[in-house]
Amino acid sequence: MIAGTQSVMTTRRGGRPSKGDRSAVLVRMPRELREQVEALAAGERLPLCDYLTRIIAEAHDYQPPAYCYPTVDQQGVLPIAQAS
Repeated sequence: MIAGTQSVMTTRRGGRPSKGDRSAVLVRMPRELREQVEALAAGERLPLCDYLTRIIAEAHDYQPPAYCYPTVDQQGVLPIAQAS
């Protein structure tokens, strides 16, 4: 390694920001249920895991993380013709 490059390599990261300390959970569900839940998540433009995290957290009176909600950028724009 070139001298002086270690600090740059350890502090620079590409991609999306971390969502914090999380663990993976494998869930098996009926295929029809998964299709319905995927459609609901897609309707909010959220990844399936973020949508499920919010639903489970809310069901157990736990505050879901902010990333479990659609952001302004993720919400679609309503065309002017449909707005009136």
